[in-house]
Amino acid sequence: MDADRAVASPGALASAFDARPSVSPEQAHVVTEICSSGRSVDVLVAAAGTGKTFSLDAAQEAWQRTSYRVVGCALAASAAPELQAGSGIPSSPIAKLTLDLERDRQWLDRRTVLVIDEAGMVGTRALAPLLQTAVASGAKVVLVGDPKQLPEIKTEVCSHRWSVGIRS
Repeated sequence: MDADRAVASPGALASAFDARPSVSPEQAHVVTEICSSGRSVDVLVAAAGTGKTFSLDAAQEAWQRTSYRVVGCALAASAAPELQAGSGIPSSPIAKLTLDLERDRQWLDRRTVLVIDEAGMVGTRALAPLLQTAVASGAKVVLVGDPKQLPEIKTEVCSHRWSVGIRS
């Protein structure tokens, strides 16, 4: 089992939180979890409007301060710019990212975090190649979605507002 994928330093996490005094305790918990778990794949499930994108903004800062590159993608072409605007994560539609990876215009490696927004809406044929590429390259993946969008992704903890983590 992986225990070292994209682990942000405690100081980087503290700086990210200091820059965002309005981070709620739940948001701080989820950011700490996804930035410290070391898992290959983490799943962030929360209802619309609960601050997933704001939380991802803090996470991307913590990862960047620890010298990780964060890349985002979303199923809908309109969702990628929203992810980028709200989180600061350079983002593109999944189809473009997949094509860029195939044509070596983009890369994933052990210093990369791949954030996939709207993950529950992504079909297996589109999601599987991205996950395979990420796992093979040593990148970390964060699957993000709304509970109403996530009928296919099962998480370990679903009893409260935030759900984080699957073990690989």
